[in-house]
Amino acid sequence: MTILSPYEPKLLQCLQKQRAASILAVALLLSSSAFGRNVIIFVADGLRYARKSGFATAAIGKLGPTLIQDIVAGCAKDGSIALPDTVIIDDMTGKEGGVPLDPKIASELKNAGLDLIAPDRSNGQPKTQEDNGGAGNSERPGTLMPNLKQQQFFADALTKAILPGFLKSGKSFVVVFWSRDPDGTQHNQGDSLNRLQPGINGPTSVAAIKNADANFKQILDFISNTPGLAAETDLFVTSDHGISTIGKYELDGGGKQIVNKRSHAF
Repeated sequence: MTILSPYEPKLLQCLQKQRAASILAVALLLSSSAFGRNVIIFVADGLRYARKSGFATAAIGKLGPTLIQDIVAGCAKDGSIALPDTVIIDDMTGKEGGVPLDPKIASELKNAGLDLIAPDRSNGQPKTQEDNGGAGNSERPGTLMPNLKQQQFFADALTKAILPGFLKSGKSFVVVFWSRDPDGTQHNQGDSLNRLQPGINGPTSVAAIKNADANFKQILDFISNTPGLAAETDLFVTSDHGISTIGKYELDGGGKQIVNKRSHAF
């Protein structure tokens, strides 16, 4: 099976209203199918097409890229957002303006001891360097902490509520898990105030990679520990972009002498 999503005018209008940062989006895809293996190619709004093909669908993670997996779910009508068929859990879950939760999934969250309101990126320490949302500026360094609490909530919501709920329903499913780390932490890291090095190779970014790895392991463990699920699950891991740093130089205070030079791409 191949699922493609054209850029329909009404979807583009909804994207503009939602101010989504990107049209193309693909992250971690989980596919469990009673019909055998599937190859699913996701473009904008891909989950809507999966849903129309009979799959249970969910998107969990970063605000914006998560919603555009089924953008219709976030389109307001008569001033309010209706309950969507696709489960959407992102930064706005449980908050004003967020996509409402399916009562069955809300019940699964409660039974798992999880909140119905998604945490923000502050790690419970707003306006400190433990606040992952703190980008800093030219005078104040950014965060020194990965996006721990929010991403743990997202991983728990997937493995303790959404996937168990889908398994109870007996339906095949397609899920997108969009990890903000390490990218979000790399953008906001405070290891290199007014310096090129260590840049995104510093300890905060390394911790963010470990955070994403831990979330991924949690998902893999759920699949492996659920009888029969691993044999019926296709898992895809990808990135929305890479990073290239070529020929950057750090100068001394006089702007003349080269202090550090680095040239690499990855």
